[in-house]
Amino acid sequence: MSLTDINNESRYLISTEEDELWGLVVTSVGSQTISAKENYPPSSHPQGYFFNVDEGRVLSEYQLLYITDGQGIFTYGDSRESQRLPKERCFFFSPAYGIRTGLSPIPVGKSTGSGSKGR
Repeated sequence: MSLTDINNESRYLISTEEDELWGLVVTSVGSQTISAKENYPPSSHPQGYFFNVDEGRVLSEYQLLYITDGQGIFTYGDSRESQRLPKERCFFFSPAYGIRTGLSPIPVGKSTGSGSKGR
C-alpha cells in the first residue's frame, strides 16, 4: 500500500427513509491528497465522480469541500469562468441550475489570477 492510498479514502453511507425525513442526508465522506505531479482526477477517484477537467460536469448533488493545503481552481458555466480556491477554506457547491463545473488542484509553483477567464 502506498502513501497515496493511505491519504485517499472514501466512505459511502446508506440512508434510510427515516433519515430522509430530515430533508438532508450525507451519502459519502472522504479525503484525497493530490501531488503536484499527479494527473487530476487520479484513477483512484471515487467511481461515479470521475470527470474530464477541461469539460467539467453537472453536479447531481450538493458537495462540501474543504481545502486543507495547496489551492485549487474552480471553473463554471459555458464560458468556463474560473476562480482560485485558497487553502483553509470551505466551499459549498450546489447542483442548482444545471451549471457545468470543474475543480482541479493548482500545481505548486504555478499561480493563477482570481477571477480569470478560461484555463
